[in-house]
Amino acid sequence: MSTALTITLDENDFLALDAIAYAESLDPASYVRLLVMADLAARLSAQANDLGDLYAFESRADHDLADLPFGGL
Repeated sequence: MSTALTITLDENDFLALDAIAYAESLDPASYVRLLVMADLAARLSAQANDLGDLYAFESRADHDLADLPFGGL
């Protein structure tokens, strides 16, 4: 019994593979620093997305309040 595995790569995946190839050429200390920076960048990106979502929600809420009778709250 054999199992086939299909992997579809997009441009970001190729960038990640290039980054992995580069990282493997580094000394261990530089490799760890790279991993820490990548983790930090991912966390900051997630926080920025959360803040963008919050801002969009607040903007819609402000607009909805302005549409209330008597000029809102």
